[in-house]
Amino acid sequence: MRISSLASSRYTIGEMNRKTNTINDLQSKISSGKELLRPSDDPIQVATTERLDGAIQRLGQYEKNNMTATHKLSQEESILDNVTNMLQRMKELAISANSDVLSNADRQAIRAESEQLNKQLIDYANTQTNDGEFLFAGSKVNTRPFELAGGKILYQGDQKQNHLQISDSRKVLANDTGDQIFQRIRNGNGHYSVSANSSNTGSAKLNEGSLVDASTFKREGYKIVFSSDTNFDVINMETGATELQIQDYQANESIQFNGIQVNIEGSPKDKDEFYITPSQNQDLFTTVQQFNSALAADTSNPASQAFFHQNMDETIGELDNALDHIQTQRSDLGSRMRYVDNTREENDSMDYLLKKTRSDIEDTDYTKTISDLQTEMTALEAIRKSYAQMGQMSLFNYL
Repeated sequence: MRISSLASSRYTIGEMNRKTNTINDLQSKISSGKELLRPSDDPIQVATTERLDGAIQRLGQYEKNNMTATHKLSQEESILDNVTNMLQRMKELAISANSDVLSNADRQAIRAESEQLNKQLIDYANTQTNDGEFLFAGSKVNTRPFELAGGKILYQGDQKQNHLQISDSRKVLANDTGDQIFQRIRNGNGHYSVSANSSNTGSAKLNEGSLVDASTFKREGYKIVFSSDTNFDVINMETGATELQIQDYQANESIQFNGIQVNIEGSPKDKDEFYITPSQNQDLFTTVQQFNSALAADTSNPASQAFFHQNMDETIGELDNALDHIQTQRSDLGSRMRYVDNTREENDSMDYLLKKTRSDIEDTDYTKTISDLQTEMTALEAIRKSYAQMGQMSLFNYL
């Protein structure tokens, strides 16, 4: 007769099955390296890892956007560096050409170099990225942004700029449009510009001077008209009103009105005219074209020489404006590049923390799991031996 009962047998078998399942789970965790094998293992932790996976995927997309922004901004910085060097060389040529000691042949040699620089400028403005898109075309990336039409370089792109998401809360401007870089450059001193009538017969030129009183300045055009070799009037070209009348001319003496201060040097003649007009945007291509046109002008007499020097002074001033404008764009560009770099570093740190947190939750702790496995296997073996011994027990063993 056996001592074991049916209930005791069922309990022991159930305990062996539970131990076996536990061992199988521990072995699966060791082989897969994952602590969470199925959602039922720990629903709360599984939901947490899903949220972590979503955040890590977003960071992956941000990294791609960061790389795209870095590539475009770096390429633009390289182009603007080339443009800066070109403008500096152009300014050197203009200063050299403005000298009276140069012959017409010397100036033609300068013009030949300037025309080559102009071609380079157009090439820079039509730069393409590695994937064939035009860098300065705005959203019209498949359209060549600058084309020659009617003797002028015209912008064919648009004004749309692309903002890339580089973190959950940050976006960066990844491109600048061609009109912003190459066209939105204020001429003159930013308030007004000066010029001379090409028909002047005297040897005088008008110097730009400065704005001395912004409160009385009006964005209106004026002309200085000589009524004789020694007298002039200042007339408002929009209203026809005379601002200054029958003024005595003294070379290099200040002429001041409506917050403007200019001066004329040289010897003007009766009916000579000089102009003061409100500043407006002047593109780089126009500045270079005007420079090349001035270099082709005849300078065989005092009047033509004065007009040439007037144009050279304007060209040098516009090149300075262009250099300042490009430098401002480069400074803004540098700020955006640093912004992208800083964001990437922060994203990398966040990515590391998220992955570590996910690993702590779902990855197997091998030391603990192997120890648990050994414990469970030992326990299972003990139950099996105990069950086997119970099955062999009988009253006949004690007779």
